[in-house]
Amino acid sequence: MDLPAPLAWLVDEAGASSGPDRFLAELGGRLLADGLPLAGGALTLAVPHRSSPAAPGFGGPRPGR
Repeated sequence: MDLPAPLAWLVDEAGASSGPDRFLAELGGRLLADGLPLAGGALTLAVPHRSSPAAPGFGGPRPGR
């Protein structure tokens, strides 16, 4: 399957980025090179609350209790 270059990079190589700032800079550069007009970008990371089923150790004993 032929994917646009930025999408192919996300699928194949983005996981090897050295950090979130480098990831965002690479992605922005690739999108600009592909002709997408960007004004800026932001990266937000969400951490699940300890009572969320997505949190590690959900349902088990909590440390310190």
